[in-house]
Amino acid sequence: MDLGILRMLRLLRFLKLSRYSPAMHTLIRVLQNERKALVGAALLLFTALLFTSTLMYHLEGVAQPEKFGSVPASAWWAITTLTTVGYGDATPITPAGRLLAGMTMILGLCVLALPVAIISTGFAQEVHRRDFVVNWSLMSRVPMLAGLDAKEAAEIMPLLHAHNLPPNVEIVRKGAPADAIYFVASGSIDQHGETEKSSYRTGDVFGASAMLNNDVHSGHVFTASRSRLLKLHKEDFNRIEARHPRVAAHIRRLAALQLEAEELAKLQRE
Repeated sequence: MDLGILRMLRLLRFLKLSRYSPAMHTLIRVLQNERKALVGAALLLFTALLFTSTLMYHLEGVAQPEKFGSVPASAWWAITTLTTVGYGDATPITPAGRLLAGMTMILGLCVLALPVAIISTGFAQEVHRRDFVVNWSLMSRVPMLAGLDAKEAAEIMPLLHAHNLPPNVEIVRKGAPADAIYFVASGSIDQHGETEKSSYRTGDVFGASAMLNNDVHSGHVFTASRSRLLKLHKEDFNRIEARHPRVAAHIRRLAALQLEAEELAKLQRE
């Protein structure tokens, strides 16, 4: 026995890299979750292979016995045609065989599209599930959002965009139109105005009053440390206000209270 073949088994060590790759973990979870659907797609491909190879054997077996003289020999043509590879070593020459070949090509496109659709849908569901967990964890750190019940939180959660930002990153520019509300889930944010500097910590909200009043930002806002933010765009807030006015009213009320607290703190400093 050639020991070189056994040495090739060392290549299996390459699979150890999967334990360090989150993407590979996601792929493995998707394959595990969708295994029944993938098995069904494989059975459908096997059924198409069996039927097309059998039909081609009866249609081309007499005309080309060296290429289609048996069902297994026709199966080679069927698998290359279903997968749209088409090596060209075996091609039908009868009109009926060519008609079947065309139908087999179209059938192959449809059948092979199923595993791609199943895996891509599984990836989308896995990413959505992960984003749900992350956003739920971040929302619980913001009092304005933590006060929502489960149904309201589920409605607003898909509209929140999570951002992980390093220090010294500009979030908004002074004088720019206020087009979003920012919720600080963690970290520290500094706002530099004309005469004063203010800071936002975990659980604080900024940009709400300016956005709700169709105003512009009164200062430059930067990250003072590594921060995690939840961003609610103005268009998404308007969508919430149309579908769930109680949630929008809750955000407006807490934004007004925060503005009053900021104004009071400013007067006390003066």
